[in-house]
Amino acid sequence: MKIKQWLFGLCIMGWMMGSAVMPAFSVPEPPIAKDFESGSLNSLIPLSSTEGRITVVGDSSNVATDLVGDQNNAAGSSGGNRMRGNYYQCDETVALYKQSMHLGRSQQTAVTFVVYESNTSGGTYSLVASNVVNAGTGTNLVQSGEINTLLHAGKYYLIGAAWDASSTYRYYGSPHPVATSFGQTLSGYGNNIHPAPQTTSGSTSTLLYPQQLIIADNLVARLDDSLNDSVGNGYRSPTNSLNMVVDLAGYSEVYLSFRYRDSQDEQDPEDGVFLSTDGGNNYFLIDGLSDSTLTWKTKVLDLAAFAATQGLTLSNSSVIRFQQKDNYGWPSDGREFDDI
Repeated sequence: MKIKQWLFGLCIMGWMMGSAVMPAFSVPEPPIAKDFESGSLNSLIPLSSTEGRITVVGDSSNVATDLVGDQNNAAGSSGGNRMRGNYYQCDETVALYKQSMHLGRSQQTAVTFVVYESNTSGGTYSLVASNVVNAGTGTNLVQSGEINTLLHAGKYYLIGAAWDASSTYRYYGSPHPVATSFGQTLSGYGNNIHPAPQTTSGSTSTLLYPQQLIIADNLVARLDDSLNDSVGNGYRSPTNSLNMVVDLAGYSEVYLSFRYRDSQDEQDPEDGVFLSTDGGNNYFLIDGLSDSTLTWKTKVLDLAAFAATQGLTLSNSSVIRFQQKDNYGWPSDGREFDDI
């Protein structure tokens, strides 16, 4: 499933990130369903620390592979300082988790896998993600490693790779468009350049360069650190807070359900799910999620019962906070949430 926030019987007023400053809002009638299928986090307030990070990413435990062309039956060419790839029309928001390109190498070469984005098929494409791997000698699929970059519906993308040392690559003539799980190919890209530029233009090349695209169509919210900090540089540990503002006034039975997991995230007092009934001035820990692992788990929390034990009254300015603190990025640290 795509990531969704479902609180039946609740007014979901919006999401904010970081501080507890409350945005102005009006109260609609419950229930309201809000989802992340667009790949965005709405109603966000910037973090007080630029190091903390809250993003929508693909669920790495649920991926599929798009085979774009058959590298075994394609023509071959070779050269160094090359960049090759394909342009894509994106009809469904997904995450490109990894990509691969078939290369024959007689010597080690640095391969930079790239993703460019444009608002139009023929416009300027800007680099939005890249990952460098060192490929030794051999003839096989060279894989990018995790990129996990959102491809947004209605946008256009150039996905490819650039390398320095002479390598053999493969291509077809005049096969476009080729259907993919998220859209289709438009044309090929070929340029004798390395490293990859920050921007490039559209193309009408009829060549298709075989690729494997590993796609995640289930989108989840990830809380982690944008920097990898060690004791030597201060061991900074930012706290990420994803806050849901809800109108709970007058409700006597309120339950919150969600899926969650973490990746080696050490337990901190700041970790878990919290409740505020006074607009975010005071928070109370409902569950520290100390049982989380890399395997997805489902949790159901009785918010009304918890409020009663704390002497709290559910109000029209209640806040449900999902929070994480640590000092490394995923997969060394971090927590993910889904199906809220």
